[in-house]
Amino acid sequence: MSFRLRFGRLRDPRLICAVAAFVLPLFVYAFSLDRDVGFWDTAELNTVPYILGLAHPTGFPADILAGWSFIHLFPFGEVTIRLALLNAIEIAGAAYLLYLFVEGETHDPFAGLLVAIGFGLLPVTWLHATHNDEMSLTVLLSAAVFVLVRRFWKRNDGRALLGAGVCFGLDLGTHGAAALYLIAPALVAAYAALRGRHLRVFVAASAIAFVTTTAVYAYMPLRSSYVVAHRLDPTMVLGLPPGRPFWDWGDPRTIPTFVDVVTGSQFSHDVAAAGSAYVDPARLPNSAAHGAQIFAGAMGLLALALVLALGIVAAFADVALLAYLVAPACFITPFVVNYLAEPDPSRYYIFPAWALCVGAGVGIAMLLRKKVAVLALTVIVAFAELDASQALFEQPSDRAGFSYIDAVLARTPANAIVIAEWDYVSPIAYAAYVQHRAQARVVVPGEARDFAGYIAGWSSTAPVFDVAEHRPSSPSFAAHYLCNFFVIPGAEHDPKLYRIGTVSGSRTDRPAHDTPARC
Repeated sequence: MSFRLRFGRLRDPRLICAVAAFVLPLFVYAFSLDRDVGFWDTAELNTVPYILGLAHPTGFPADILAGWSFIHLFPFGEVTIRLALLNAIEIAGAAYLLYLFVEGETHDPFAGLLVAIGFGLLPVTWLHATHNDEMSLTVLLSAAVFVLVRRFWKRNDGRALLGAGVCFGLDLGTHGAAALYLIAPALVAAYAALRGRHLRVFVAASAIAFVTTTAVYAYMPLRSSYVVAHRLDPTMVLGLPPGRPFWDWGDPRTIPTFVDVVTGSQFSHDVAAAGSAYVDPARLPNSAAHGAQIFAGAMGLLALALVLALGIVAAFADVALLAYLVAPACFITPFVVNYLAEPDPSRYYIFPAWALCVGAGVGIAMLLRKKVAVLALTVIVAFAELDASQALFEQPSDRAGFSYIDAVLARTPANAIVIAEWDYVSPIAYAAYVQHRAQARVVVPGEARDFAGYIAGWSSTAPVFDVAEHRPSSPSFAAHYLCNFFVIPGAEHDPKLYRIGTVSGSRTDRPAHDTPARC
């Protein structure tokens, strides 16, 4: 009897759909993972978790700690692949939570599965699920908060609200965008607590969120103090002060420097411009229009149109639920549109897309009782998403970052000091701190002219090289052009390698021949 009951449970449509909502997106991601180290912030986030370092503002301590834990729990294969897999699991987990939300609202597992797969295959979702990006953890934690707060609203389940408090705190410790995503569930939880006389539970959940956030961010000054005390950052050997990228970004050991890192003070002008959009009603129409363009590009116009149409259908059943789900898009849009320092604004719409897909799932459940046509349309959209993102299956063969590392190591001696601009220093740091291939090379993030006062002393003990798009210029040193890395063949902005010499040396930036030498 027991065996038959368990076997029958395995055939339960809800169990099958729940498993499929997680496994199917993860299966697609697993075969399209970006295995390369990448450049820019991607390579940084492939490096920092391994060494328990500090990332660029706002620090993302929860993501760093999660990455370090996953890397060491599964110590097999290249670190870049392990971290990409962690991102895939996080986004697949968000798809599963999407299924749970829809199934809980409609008692229709099929509708939940449809939108979970649809969300997982959105171009912006799929792209960011297959390489390391702190936004993936934010999407998962924000989804958990939305699900748990909704459960508290409907069932007066105090444990759900306490769980939401933990996820809320971790989310704020992952990415600053969570502060905008979670406005709606915070307001709903407060109102539900007052309505149901669960004020003590709400206060406890708020305290848990505060303590969790504080504990996560405490990692930054504590780790910075340890790194400086033990001189773990190799650039300190060169006489540079603490606070360099990878090991100790911003040196957040003191309250002022900690605040600078967490708030991103170097981007204060852009943050202020984005913040002013929230208090200037005249800018809201333009923000909405521009945000809609970014959103359509992130999701695909057909998918966005279908999700919005189904959401309108869902509004006939529960307009308050739809307002709850639309809120993340409304709150994040002024920031996305006006924060010009962000080179990839589409990723801020991954979670708003998740929330809108919940409304679409409710709409599908309503229409499935009357028409099967919506199923056909959903399948068409899914195939359109697959077609739009099929190039992602080529990611596993991309080796641009690793090829660049090989070229840098081949053209510089083992004792070299290698200075590189931000876009191009992070892969070299990965080679040095994760792969341990740099030997005695010291990797210095920044531009050569910023270290003009140091280079004369460095040159007396080791050869100095610079990786930059343009020849560095300074009265105190001469830069001799060596070769072009051809990261993107034919692109004028590809990085070049220069040997930094004395002022008396030749100041030409190229050899006599016109064709750039290839590294």
